[in-house]
Amino acid sequence: MDFRLLVKQPTGSDSSQPSITLEGNQWFLSESLNIDSDSIPKYACVSYVWGPGRLANPIHSSVLMSDRTLTVLCAAIRNSHFDAFWIDAFCVPVDPVYKGPTLESMGYIYAQALKVIAVLAPRSFAAIQQMTAFKKGDAISSELLDDMEREVWINSVWTYQEVVNSTGMFFVGEDTADGNMLDCAYFLNGIGYYMAQYSKAFSLTVFEMRKRYPKLDTFEDLAADWMMAGYTERSALEIMSNMGRRVFDDPKNYFYSMIGALTQKPSQRSKKPSVETLAESFMAVAEEKGDYSFVFSSAPRDERPGLEWRPRPQLLRAGVTWRVDGEMLKGTKEPGGIRLHEIVVVHPGEAVGLVARSIIYTWMNALELESEPDAVIAIKMRELLKFLGFTGTGRTILTEHGFAYPQEEVPEGAAVEVWLATGVYYLFGAPAMIVAHVDDTARYIPAVFAGSGRWLEGRTDVFIPMSSARL
Repeated sequence: MDFRLLVKQPTGSDSSQPSITLEGNQWFLSESLNIDSDSIPKYACVSYVWGPGRLANPIHSSVLMSDRTLTVLCAAIRNSHFDAFWIDAFCVPVDPVYKGPTLESMGYIYAQALKVIAVLAPRSFAAIQQMTAFKKGDAISSELLDDMEREVWINSVWTYQEVVNSTGMFFVGEDTADGNMLDCAYFLNGIGYYMAQYSKAFSLTVFEMRKRYPKLDTFEDLAADWMMAGYTERSALEIMSNMGRRVFDDPKNYFYSMIGALTQKPSQRSKKPSVETLAESFMAVAEEKGDYSFVFSSAPRDERPGLEWRPRPQLLRAGVTWRVDGEMLKGTKEPGGIRLHEIVVVHPGEAVGLVARSIIYTWMNALELESEPDAVIAIKMRELLKFLGFTGTGRTILTEHGFAYPQEEVPEGAAVEVWLATGVYYLFGAPAMIVAHVDDTARYIPAVFAGSGRWLEGRTDVFIPMSSARL
């Protein structure tokens, strides 16, 4: 990667590097910095959304920049005391040879920053200030939530990795000039508490709130990830799930942000990045960490010999966009294949047990389903999963411990096993893999499982054979 900073020029000094005058001072782009050196200055990253407008770039004349870049950078300078900043429009190299590895290293860049300063539209920042000042008993309305729902930063594909990697995250408005930045903990707690009080006041379920405020709902999941960042690993599936509802203009940016959220190590990888190579990089980084939860992507399976168990290297989406708990699907490479750990293997049955049924209708907030037959519960659950982004078309598989919803149809006459993950899980069940045995071959179909999952006994290892060329 090529790591550079925008640095304030000391009074009386001179530099041959490209420079710009901001807030009464001259700022220049540093030479490429040695990331192993102790001389890197303390810096802040500036987090913002580009939007559609473009202007000439005063640092890199061959490319354009967002028409918001200078405004948000000035806001960060005014309200902090840093002499060095990392901001994408100036600090990402133009040369494609260095640009790709630098974008893959966003996790490192944001994790090393002393602060990350997110700059919001004035109306959005005013709304969050009112939310953080809200007290129980105050009048509540949808106006503040509506303002935040319109804030494009909330739903940007870049926002996820910028927040989860930050050790000190602060918020400020574009027009703020008093130096009062809002700490991320207050920001997240303010939104969360206000949303909880709003849903309580209007008797809205979590699913109704998600329908009304989809962007803020995604951000609540991000808040949970950020708060747990210091205590637990972040799985590939968790990242895919949160990223599934975020917006991006280039599919490569989807992977740059996902890789940045998965690792804080600098990259020397994709010099000619494409969606395929970045998907491979994302899965490779996860494997290096011993996490194979990317196998639960809803993408079609790879058709290359020895890789039929994993998703094709394309845009990787989670089977359902719902909060994923747990740290990882642990796996190890062995001679001849991959061994996945802490798996519960269940088989098709005739009826779903009472415990699994109770888990499902309680989570659905639909106690009226208690007396309904399995078929009705299965249909209602599928409808809800579709609302949560599930696109599977396979027929529902009944087991004693719950319902499995395959991403695609299981071959007729196949001997079926349902592999349930316990290292990563949902409150309503688990990510799953349908293994369909036909003659001497096995077909792997990702699925979403509703019912008992991580609470089941009998965890075991399962082995996926691979050709030696793929190990």
